[in-house]
Amino acid sequence: MLKLSGRTRLSAMIARMGESGDGVSPGELREWEEAQAVPTAVLTGAALRIDVERAREAVRGLEELAEAAALLIRDMQSLRITPSGSDVVSRNVALQSTRMLGAARDYLRSWLEDLRAAVRALGAQITSYEQVDGRSAARA
Repeated sequence: MLKLSGRTRLSAMIARMGESGDGVSPGELREWEEAQAVPTAVLTGAALRIDVERAREAVRGLEELAEAAALLIRDMQSLRITPSGSDVVSRNVALQSTRMLGAARDYLRSWLEDLRAAVRALGAQITSYEQVDGRSAARA
């Protein structure tokens, strides 16, 4: 849940500034209000419950996605682009295509690292939740 700090009073003030000709547009007003968004905790009094098996399924799905990305990166390593002719245009197309292929590999490598980091983080969170849940159950 987001709480917008001071939104009503400042919105009215900025809107009046726009009416007076100082040039504050509605778009600028929205941007300012969004920048003021402050996350706040929502307390419901209910205990936090996590379906550990579904969380593990999500982790397995991310692991499968990471494996597929790793295979794709490996397959892309063998790709080579050669010009179809010796003219300037053919050589330029091959050069630009090689650069794009390299950028795609770099992007996939970065995404793979992010996937692996997400798997590690979610795995650690599941383990921590299980430990806390076990301690809580032992006290009950």
